Amino acid sequence: MSNKKTSFKELGSLLGEKLDKVTEKVSDSIENFDKESFKNGTEALGKRVVSATANAGNEAYKSVQKKYDEAVGEDKYCICCGKKLGILGEKRKLADGTLCKNCVQKYTGVINEEKLSLPTITFGELNAHYEVYEENRKIRESKEKKKQLTICAAAIAFCFICLFALGGKSKGDNTENKPVEAITEKTEDKTVEASAEATVDASVTEIKTEDETPAESTEQVTVTQAPEQKPAEKKTDSVSYSTNDLQTAKQGNTGVFAYKKSGNYTQYSIIDFDEGYVYLFSEGNSNGICDRLKIESGDLNDVVMITYHDGEETWQNGLHFRFKNNPDKLVLEDQNHDEWTYETANLDKALEIMASKTIVDY
Repeated sequence: MSNKKTSFKELGSLLGEKLDKVTEKVSDSIENFDKESFKNGTEALGKRVVSATANAGNEAYKSVQKKYDEAVGEDKYCICCGKKLGILGEKRKLADGTLCKNCVQKYTGVINEEKLSLPTITFGELNAHYEVYEENRKIRESKEKKKQLTICAAAIAFCFICLFALGGKSKGDNTENKPVEAITEKTEDKTVEASAEATVDASVTEIKTEDETPAESTEQVTVTQAPEQKPAEKKTDSVSYSTNDLQTAKQGNTGVFAYKKSGNYTQYSIIDFDEGYVYLFSEGNSNGICDRLKIESGDLNDVVMITYHDGEETWQNGLHFRFKNNPDKLVLEDQNHDEWTYETANLDKALEIMASKTIVDY
């Protein structure tokens, strides 16, 4: 135990001596501090740091360049577009060059469709495949468009056939076995009267060829042939939404038409070609105004143009049949090119509602 205590004392004494020496050296260094030597040492250290950093940068650049060379190989530029190849992105090797990532996207369709092995073909061969692929693609798109148009045309034709078939059936039930005199008295259509007279004359001619007595033939026309006359079919062509018959209404340039658009309230549009005005008003809300606008040009198979004049502001609307020569639907296109579809409306009822409104000219 006594030996260990002595050794600790010796160790403490030794450490004390060393500490005193270090303290003396530090004191001497502080007293003899040379600023110039310190500056030179600092500059030397800075140069070493800069040199080491530059060397590290050069090594990093060489490493990146090596990886770039490994990635692109001998080809530094795209064989298709001529742009410099980058390290990132998909590149495809050809037999005589390399494609960049943008050109790879361009040729992806033909590569996948024909399952081409790029490393074994040249760029010229790939381009030839691509031209054939593009021609076939355009042909396929053209056929698909024609197919869609054919389907649409067939559907439209079928709808028209159904409409006319239903319309003809409903019209045929209204005027069976009506005498010619009754028709000519009740209708104001001069075309109906002319048709009736033409049919009677034709009947007279037939009877005269069968009978040698003209007087008896004329008498038979009046009694027996009149119920078979077809002017009644002209009468059945009349429509509730226009002063025209159906055939005249299809022309969309004469007479009066009435249309409506239903919703929370009903919007009406009356096109009066006889007076040259369009009337726009609504029913079912608190609006008691009817806008009256002059027809500037056009017809309903093209477009009827009307212009609002409100102080210094002006704007135009257009009205036309939804389908040409088909007056069942009306489209109103406003100044913002928004389109609103109207259904046919009973003309008498629409005129009655309009009579309760205050007409305002624009």
